[in-house]
Amino acid sequence: MQKSVTVSRREIRGERILVLTFPYDHDLVNIAKDLGASWNHSQRCWEIYERRNSLNQVFSAFKSNAWVNYAQAVSPETQPPKKRSKKKQDLPLLSKLHEAQLQKMQHQLESKRYANNTIKTYISITSDFLRALQPLTSEAITADHISEYHRTEILARGYGQSYHNQLINALKHFFRVNGLTQLDLEQLARPSKERKLPIVLSKEEVKRILNSIVNDKHQLMITLIYACGLRRSELINLQLVDIDGERSTLHIRQSKGKKDRMVPLPIVLLDRLREYYKKYQPKTYLFEGITHGTPYSATSLQKILSRASSKCGFAAKKKITLHTLRHSYATHLLENGTDLRYIQVLLGHSSSKTTEIYTHVSSEKLGEIKSPFELL
Repeated sequence: MQKSVTVSRREIRGERILVLTFPYDHDLVNIAKDLGASWNHSQRCWEIYERRNSLNQVFSAFKSNAWVNYAQAVSPETQPPKKRSKKKQDLPLLSKLHEAQLQKMQHQLESKRYANNTIKTYISITSDFLRALQPLTSEAITADHISEYHRTEILARGYGQSYHNQLINALKHFFRVNGLTQLDLEQLARPSKERKLPIVLSKEEVKRILNSIVNDKHQLMITLIYACGLRRSELINLQLVDIDGERSTLHIRQSKGKKDRMVPLPIVLLDRLREYYKKYQPKTYLFEGITHGTPYSATSLQKILSRASSKCGFAAKKKITLHTLRHSYATHLLENGTDLRYIQVLLGHSSSKTTEIYTHVSSEKLGEIKSPFELL
């Protein structure tokens, strides 16, 4: 009598499982074990987590020893429902093992002196990933699970390519530090890079935004970001000792990429900074929060700009962030004739390719280019 193996599908806690059913046979049991299947005592069947081409692998493994009935596994009515993206609060809590592995990853990142924001981001997105895949253990995670997570979670939530890249970076750290070798980490698929042009304000638009801010401290903070081309973190981490009044410069310390740089400070702003100091008496940071000695809130800083752009009627037309002011600073420097190499140094860019993007958004430079049509 010919041996037979019946293959069906079911879903357990969000995981698709292939169910193998057959009368006891020593050879078939060994094949099931070789496929990585485990015995379910209560259901009296063998189960295997479904991977890409798993059904084909099962068929190929058994076909020379038994007749494989996989009709139930491919019929539409038995297909498991499409997984829906869960909200973070609906995800299960991290297992103790995952918590220990994440802590080990955090310690490694800290020992390598990664920026606090980078560590926080990597731990957060890795935690979300592990919670979404539980009860799957770290050792059982495959490239297919990562691809599926990208489809059902990242894309479903509307996260962009930057988030996807951060996840890949974070998972590489997580797997390496915990000695998990089941994946070829260099082969993890990354999204192709987007080359979006930055949003840039005209000089008149920048002026309108600054003039719309009534609070003198708030106006000075936003003005400094534009006047010196600062990142948000650079402004809120500025300390009193970083201002060189004699040379009219700001010392930007350990910014992105752990680099220091000096940027020129307009003399007119130096006078305003002196008036600001007399009025507010900051202790450590140039711009402090409610508590003396602590930096100003990054979220509050963005809200100042958002209110100003809304007041000017810009919010409905374009999304204006603090980084928009930095983009505008660089573009206006280029339009004023500043060499691209100097702009790269002022912005603290490691590569000139990053700075070259401003050649594509400079309206004055583009306006100087004549179409061949005009020469006909």
